Amino acid sequence: MKRFFAFLIAAVLLLSLAGCANILPHPAEPSPVPTDGPAVTPEPQPSVTPALPEPPEPDMTAVTFELEEIMNSRSASSHGVLHAYSADGAEVWTYETEEVNVAQLDNLQALGRVETGYLLCVDGDIVCIGCDEDNAGEEIWRNTDFGGADCNFDFDMYDNLYICGYFGPDLFVIDKDGNTVAKYDSLVDDYWPCELMYIDYAVEMTFESSYKTYRIDPRSGAAALKRTDPYFLADSVVEVGTVDELMDALDDDTAIVLLPGVYNVTEWLEEHPEVEEYPVYPQEKTVYRREAFEGDEIIFFGFDDLVIVSKYAASPAQIVCEPRHATVMSFVNCGYLGLYDLSVGHTMGEGTCGGNVIDLTECYMANVRGCDLYGCGAYAMEVTDCYEAWVVGGTVHDCTYGCMIANNSGLNCSQVEFTACREFTMFEAWNGSYVTFYGCDFSFLDGDMAYVSQDSTMIFYACLFDAAALRSLENAECYGELLID
Repeated sequence: MKRFFAFLIAAVLLLSLAGCANILPHPAEPSPVPTDGPAVTPEPQPSVTPALPEPPEPDMTAVTFELEEIMNSRSASSHGVLHAYSADGAEVWTYETEEVNVAQLDNLQALGRVETGYLLCVDGDIVCIGCDEDNAGEEIWRNTDFGGADCNFDFDMYDNLYICGYFGPDLFVIDKDGNTVAKYDSLVDDYWPCELMYIDYAVEMTFESSYKTYRIDPRSGAAALKRTDPYFLADSVVEVGTVDELMDALDDDTAIVLLPGVYNVTEWLEEHPEVEEYPVYPQEKTVYRREAFEGDEIIFFGFDDLVIVSKYAASPAQIVCEPRHATVMSFVNCGYLGLYDLSVGHTMGEGTCGGNVIDLTECYMANVRGCDLYGCGAYAMEVTDCYEAWVVGGTVHDCTYGCMIANNSGLNCSQVEFTACREFTMFEAWNGSYVTFYGCDFSFLDGDMAYVSQDSTMIFYACLFDAAALRSLENAECYGELLID
């Protein structure tokens, strides 16, 4: 009986296991590999790689430049490499010039940055190299008209280039787009220009042959002598502190440097009765006296290369005279005359005045610079039969009848302040005179502004006027040419 039950239990267990085997999944059988066709290879799945950002455009902005000259001793030549650097000092581009001959003068020079690019002088050519991102390091334009070497140069506010070569040309002007504006092979008798500056709408150039400095109008090429440093330019330099010492020092090619003080020429004439009356036909190089109604005036006759200058521009020497009908300083037949940083006028006092402050007669290349010219002079300056008189800087004020008279003369005024003069015509041009004003200031002038005779010219460039002065100038009595630019 026990055996029977044990057999029954075992049979039930075997039937249960067989049912579970039917429920559990069977492993998938491998697909049969065909034997009569080509083998099939599964296609590879593409790998996914993240996209990389585009590299940034290189920054070609240059803030500093350096011209390197590389010598070739075998061919006695050299070439230049212009290096452009960013603000952090990294080199962003270069430009390489052609080969130039190595000679006595420098044929490779960096000139500077202008609106259109960076300028070089390469074997007499003016070359513009682009500095913007779209043309960095590329030649933008080339002007071949210059032809100079060992250059001195300067720019004006409009990026016009003023440049001279040591062996010429004396002056070359080119605009920022490479167009030739002016070229002057020779301006004066002196040579070897060694310094050039653009000042007050004109070019000032010093020539090594004489160490003379000229002020040049770039529009016309007209040149006037400018003696700014008597210690450097004159063969003889004399420092004085009295009017006696001033008169004793008068001579050709001499710079007389005046210490601060009052130099009364009327007192000197009274103390020196031996001074001769001005003759009808003067010959001797000296000072004369001439009767001027209630007293005498002094005349400086026949001096060449004479400079009278204050030692301290901030404390100018005062040259005065007393008679109201006497001209304070009258120069006749003087060449290359320079009056610098002086205060010139009559002694204090009101009254009708018949004498001017400065008279120039038959003078050649006179230059009055940085001077204070005041009344009660009838006119601050009267210029007669003179070739190229210049008044640069300084002030003209409180004159009784007007400011300037030109008679058969060339008169140029630059950066002068004209104020508080009165009564008659302020500026007169007679008998073929050519009068120009550059950057001058006109205010509180109580009188007609201008008179221009039939064969004369008066031109105002870049000047400032108060309303009354401009209105009077626009209605001026003019029979010649009057231009307001």
